[in-house]
Amino acid sequence: AALVGLAAVLATVGVTDTEPLPSPIDETAEPAPPAPSTTLPAFPDIVLSTTGPVADGQRLGISVTPPQALDAAICVRGASDLCAPLRVSSISDPAALDFVDAVSIPRRFVIAEGELVDCALMSCDLHLTPTDGGTLVFPLTFDPDSPVAGPVRALASPPPPWSDGQQVVFDFAELTWLTARQCVVGGDECWVDPVTGLPANATPPGPSSSAAIRIVRFLPVGERTVDCLETACEIRLASVYFPRPVEPVAVTIDPRPTEINGLQVLVGPTAPLSDGQGVSIIARQAAGDELLVEVCHAGPGPFCQTLRRAPIGATSTVVTRVEVPRFTADGVDCARRGCVLRLSTDTQQVVAGIAFDR
Repeated sequence: AALVGLAAVLATVGVTDTEPLPSPIDETAEPAPPAPSTTLPAFPDIVLSTTGPVADGQRLGISVTPPQALDAAICVRGASDLCAPLRVSSISDPAALDFVDAVSIPRRFVIAEGELVDCALMSCDLHLTPTDGGTLVFPLTFDPDSPVAGPVRALASPPPPWSDGQQVVFDFAELTWLTARQCVVGGDECWVDPVTGLPANATPPGPSSSAAIRIVRFLPVGERTVDCLETACEIRLASVYFPRPVEPVAVTIDPRPTEINGLQVLVGPTAPLSDGQGVSIIARQAAGDELLVEVCHAGPGPFCQTLRRAPIGATSTVVTRVEVPRFTADGVDCARRGCVLRLSTDTQQVVAGIAFDR
């Protein structure tokens, strides 16, 4: 029957046993170039450390041969656009996790398109995309009776106490796409940009496992300004894609003069200012020819407005006074959005927080 089928196909395309044979090969002609190879590179071999039910927050081993980088995500089955990215971290000692080359952190609860999804109740898959291309899909089964993972802790660099206006980076071993807010302890008062609603003094969330925020002593919240040296404040961190709680970090302000690269700065008064009020500045161990004094937005990529250029004398000490406007030249209200004084030389820079009386 197979031979009959083959004969039918040959007949269909017009091939018969009466057609003339091709002409003999001309051995004097130039050989034809070799046909391009159609062999595709071998797809890497990916093996998971377990195929059974997993618990929320469990470490899932991934063996990749040959070794290469991976992108990972948890997706709702049948909806590849409803995904939450996972962090994949290489480990230096594969034997520590039973020959595993990389580790991913699956999450039972994910936020996809703003909706909370419980992968123990809805079918979810683990999507792994290696450097060589292509995506492998592994079904994930979560045990609905397993406990929900506890809060995540962040590592602050540098550790507290922090100077007013100092930038601090919080690193995580597991979560990505992080938001950071400075808030008053025990309430919903947090510093956010009144226009965008985003944290006013932090970098926007991204695919990294860290979040940067500029710590301020004077925190504009609602219709008042809170002094975090006198009132308990904290940094609240969260992930855009994973609702797992993150332990807040207490804000500890160092009241001593700020010193960066040897530049020591004292700014006063420290109480909330009125619009245009004078502020005294003492800068010691200043290097260079002049000290630049600016008022800047406190958030990332700040707008700055020059207030004074004060000459640096032979003693490397600058004593000057500036009037600080509540509204910057671009129309921003420093009482609501938050501003800082930035003091700079050619090689030094210090940021000092300011607050305005509303």
